[in-house]
Amino acid sequence: MRVCPNDGAPAYNRFMDGLDASRSVDTDPHRTAIGHSYGTTLIGSAARQGELNADDVILAGSPGVQVAKAEDLDVPEGHVWNQEADGDPVPDIGRFGHGGTDWDGPWTIPSDERFGAHQMATDGAGHSDYWNENSKSLKNQALVVAGKPGDVELKPPPNPTPGMR
Repeated sequence: MRVCPNDGAPAYNRFMDGLDASRSVDTDPHRTAIGHSYGTTLIGSAARQGELNADDVILAGSPGVQVAKAEDLDVPEGHVWNQEADGDPVPDIGRFGHGGTDWDGPWTIPSDERFGAHQMATDGAGHSDYWNENSKSLKNQALVVAGKPGDVELKPPPNPTPGMR
């Protein structure tokens, strides 16, 4: 059985809503949706299909999220974060299947400047290095989750693929 992000998106939205329903305190929560690789495509599909019940979105090694702009991810402006490690081939290869398209261009992925995500510094060297213990990548994710975005180390968008960014 083949499962696409479009099929899983409604269940993901129900899960995020369920986190709210299970809370027993009156304070406002801070919810962060974190996706890696194809999981980022699921988050994009969930935002496109319904209300993504999150305050921040972190995308790591994303091949694309089916939308062309961070503002389409259904979180407050300035609350979309992206990580692309040096040597991670997935974003540039995946853009052709999962990148978003609008009037600004085709196959846009979160690593592209025109997407509009904050580009978080990473120190990994490949597609699976975003959660290495004591890494800059993991620390930056933790700062977003903790609601301390001002302490996140940012970097310029990665070098563009010729003709793409």
